[in-house]
Amino acid sequence: MTRVYYKYAVAAIVVFDLSRPPTFEAVLKWVSDIREKVTLNDGRPLPVLLLANKCDIESISIQPEVIKNFCKQHLIDAWFLTSAKEDINIEDAMKWLVGRILEVRSTSQAPRPLSEPLPQKSLQKSQHHFVADEGYGKKLLCW
Repeated sequence: MTRVYYKYAVAAIVVFDLSRPPTFEAVLKWVSDIREKVTLNDGRPLPVLLLANKCDIESISIQPEVIKNFCKQHLIDAWFLTSAKEDINIEDAMKWLVGRILEVRSTSQAPRPLSEPLPQKSLQKSQHHFVADEGYGKKLLCW
């Protein structure tokens, strides 16, 4: 996407389909695109929330442990197993995101489009916390 689509963004949500592995494989492309094109005013990356959708169906081919490791490896702020159809974890995910936006806003005025990609070292976080429940339909997040 062009930088215009990210203008004034204060956070990002990336959604993939648990039953379709190619959608999970595309997550890194979307996260990289976001990080290359926009940051907060202070240079920090936008908060990114990953939603693993369709946790209500039986044919899940991507396991929570894989998602957890992916988030840790790629510094994704939080993730939730969700079902838009059954309204599982949607409210919790949005509450987390709004809380994170308010937290970020208290220390940063607004996002800025990038004229050049961020250097890799500026994407790293000082701390990582992980909370996981291995059951489907339950909140699983990392930040």
